[in-house]
Amino acid sequence: MKHCVATYAPSCASGVCSIWTLEVETFEGRAKILTVEVQNAARLVCQARGKCNNMPGEKHRGILRRWAEKSGLSMAKHV
Repeated sequence: MKHCVATYAPSCASGVCSIWTLEVETFEGRAKILTVEVQNAARLVCQARGKCNNMPGEKHRGILRRWAEKSGLSMAKHV
């Protein structure tokens, strides 16, 4: 996705947050659309970025909202 999440490794290892990759399935196969940070204790999606650290567009934000809802997560207002 051309962005680095390696700096989150200590937070992930300690359980503070988790990093997820959101993919969609198309006729061409699976495509990664977003990297998502979840604050575990708050069950909160606090950050989402697309390729090259771009903010997600409305279409991808909608997919993210549906995933968050099904997973019992809330979303920060700025996501």
